[in-house]
Amino acid sequence: MSIEKDTIYRYLNGDLSGQDREKVARWLLKKENFSDYLHWKQIWLEAGLCFAKEEVNEEAAGEVLRMAKRREGKKEKRLAYLFFFSKVAAVFVPIIFFVAWWHYNRSDQVGNFAEYQTAFGENKEFVLADGSRVRLNAMSNLKVVRMGDIREVRLQGEGMFHVKSDPEHPFIVSVPDLSVKVTGTVFNIKAYSDDEEIGTTLLEGCVGVKLENAESYAELRPGEKASYMKALNSLEVSKVDVRDWVAWQDGRIVFKNEPLEQIVRRLKRWYGVDFELEKALQTDERYRGIFLKDKSVEQAVQVLSDIVGCIYKVKLDNGKRIFMLSRN
Repeated sequence: MSIEKDTIYRYLNGDLSGQDREKVARWLLKKENFSDYLHWKQIWLEAGLCFAKEEVNEEAAGEVLRMAKRREGKKEKRLAYLFFFSKVAAVFVPIIFFVAWWHYNRSDQVGNFAEYQTAFGENKEFVLADGSRVRLNAMSNLKVVRMGDIREVRLQGEGMFHVKSDPEHPFIVSVPDLSVKVTGTVFNIKAYSDDEEIGTTLLEGCVGVKLENAESYAELRPGEKASYMKALNSLEVSKVDVRDWVAWQDGRIVFKNEPLEQIVRRLKRWYGVDFELEKALQTDERYRGIFLKDKSVEQAVQVLSDIVGCIYKVKLDNGKRIFMLSRN
């Protein structure tokens, strides 16, 4: 089975239907196809970096392809020269061996360690090589460790996973202190390094949550959430309204029973601004509310001030706005 390069570009852009995505995923499982995939992916990345999506045209894309081919030709010439000189002097044999070893492992790492990330305020969906989809919340990072007998990714931040069902190839999401294992399901993981809690919420299917350095293990059913409290090193399962935990995908922040410090951390990720809290506001008091992302940061902070019963001022530090909250 062969795959056209245009199909690869559409796959990388997330424009393929489910059946076509599965076709590409099966094609990628064959090791001999992966070098072609990496080659066209590199060209796709360069085209994306050079042109905005709506500005790409045939002439511009063609120039990117020609540049990539010229560079590929130069690479092949360099390798040819290395092998030529290896016949002239035995001293070059170790060099050639090292270059070949490095090139092989570098290609393997590019394939296995694909990385996706989002910046302040971003909310993006990515399609993995196996056809699984993940939507990353703001300030998140996802690294693909391997896509073979075991499918494994590492997450920092928050992601909503739609894992393609494959009972013979388990899918593992690793975050600091714990891992989530599935074969095919829909779930959300919130694992920011500066949060007190790591939360796994299940929408469909079944997942297993395991602490890395303990025997604690929990199996979730739809509508359940596993909460790992970092300070207590404890794992608890509870029934929740899953809509609250995935509301960020629709541009809403829902907070229930959360301290002010946690709320402003979430606003910081959405709006890319900093906050300073007066010591009198750094308490264990909890709050409830909903923020809409289509509102300005000033509107959001004003609503927050009304809820908390405080005032705010704005200062600039090297061009960055800092919202200072105080009682008066």
